[in-house]
Amino acid sequence: MSDSQGKSTDAQAACVSGGALAPEFVSVIIPARNAEQTIDETLRSVRQQTHKDLEIIVVDDGSHDQTTAIVALHAQEDTRVRLICQANGGVAAARNAGIAAARGELVAPVDADDVWRPTKIERQLRMLRSAGPDVGLVYCWSAQIDQQGMVVNTREMPTHTGDVLAALCLGNFVGNGSAALMRKSCVLEAGGYDPSLRSRGAQGCEDWKLFLRMAEQHLFLVVADHLVGYRQTPAAMSVDVAQMLRSDAAVRSEVLGRRPEFARTLRRGRDMYVDWLLQREFAAGRWANCRHILAERRKRRSSIRALPRFIRSAIGRARQRRRESGVRDLFLCPASAGSASAFDPSSSAEFVREGLDAKAL
Repeated sequence: MSDSQGKSTDAQAACVSGGALAPEFVSVIIPARNAEQTIDETLRSVRQQTHKDLEIIVVDDGSHDQTTAIVALHAQEDTRVRLICQANGGVAAARNAGIAAARGELVAPVDADDVWRPTKIERQLRMLRSAGPDVGLVYCWSAQIDQQGMVVNTREMPTHTGDVLAALCLGNFVGNGSAALMRKSCVLEAGGYDPSLRSRGAQGCEDWKLFLRMAEQHLFLVVADHLVGYRQTPAAMSVDVAQMLRSDAAVRSEVLGRRPEFARTLRRGRDMYVDWLLQREFAAGRWANCRHILAERRKRRSSIRALPRFIRSAIGRARQRRRESGVRDLFLCPASAGSASAFDPSSSAEFVREGLDAKAL
């Protein structure tokens, strides 16, 4: 399709007669900072949504690379793409700026390194359409992808629906900031994303905090399919475990102040989160992070509980190999380049064929 044909099609889809917005007009919000390596893939996945009635608002949060130039090229090809530039204020401030500029009554954030499958918005809209006004958010499942856009993990398949506040107090089952379609009015009622977490050195759980606020007043629904590719890179915010632990603690403390009846659930969720982080960092071979998380575990318990089974098993296997071959303990040195992966990509073959591989979008 030529550029002129693409522009014409997008313009026709973006509005209805008389310039009024269609009832299911969706504002996609993309916060971006120094995202030149991934923003093109993200924008292509959004532009290729089967639901065409979109505006795509990219909020550049003080980038120093070619992010804005790449977005400008997309805006030339697709009139639905808009670029807003601001001084660096953090992901929460960028998302809030996009929501403030949004014309739609429905908003769908997506991070500048994540991707969507083509039917993501269409299927979430179908779910929202079948529900009543009490539903404020529809989420979907996410698959973890690597830097090359290949699927490495599709294990997370939450099914929480309706009143989900207790489940959210355990942890952010929505998974990330790219999986939700939300009513804008509900987001604003909840206060939007909290930029103060950044100033407190606790950036990272802004989306979870918003979901918790929304869950206190509204119901959630789920599209039970992997429609988001959630990218994990060495530079990702979620890899900074010290910051993520502070962010998690700050959000739990605020919820506890409002809803003390969930104290036990919040404490249990903290323990689960710490152990999940430990397993993730252990699988990735980030040993300094593992030591930091183990220190957190010791602070949280009156006595040092036994190490999680996955670590005990790995240490036992490594020590057996050491006895047999003289190799150093696996827990004390990084995994070799040829060591087995913690995930089995073959289980995701069908999902890859459907096109989540970002290189194919």
